[in-house]
Amino acid sequence: MVQAKFEKLSVFFPMWNEEQYLQRALNAAQELCEELQKSQTIAEYELVIIDDASTDSTPQLADAAAVRDSRIKVVHHPVNRKLGGSIKSGFSAATGDVVLYTDADLPFDMREVHNAIRLMNQYEADIVSAYRFDRTGEGYVRVVYSMFYNLMVRILFGVRFRDINFAFKLCRKSVFDEIKL
Repeated sequence: MVQAKFEKLSVFFPMWNEEQYLQRALNAAQELCEELQKSQTIAEYELVIIDDASTDSTPQLADAAAVRDSRIKVVHHPVNRKLGGSIKSGFSAATGDVVLYTDADLPFDMREVHNAIRLMNQYEADIVSAYRFDRTGEGYVRVVYSMFYNLMVRILFGVRFRDINFAFKLCRKSVFDEIKL
């Protein structure tokens, strides 16, 4: 029997008032994880919802999903910690040896994760950061704004990401043994 490349994939979604996207995000992640299990890329998975003090029905929907499926867990913030705080909580709560982080509105096709995992293995990479190739659907003002924002971040911080406002990040959990968030 072929051994899975990764023992466990953790997928987490920072959420603030995402009631309209929550179930769709969970369905897409579960479908992806089941495909990855069938291909023996992962042995098991977990889905983590970081509820950042939502004021809509996100907390209740997240808790109900966790009751229905033991692979879903929910972290509730009592006060809104913004995106940075949610990302910290997500990486902390993740127990997989590889962690996927993305927004609940799914700004990409989840099947792209198959390629990201292949690239991670092929290049022995610790992090694969995906970006949206065509942002024109967001409007031209947003495209120009994003171009200048990304340029500013590259210049100020010396980061070589093409798009800071990304589609997803796939990280080996071991990276977080070496850094403090």
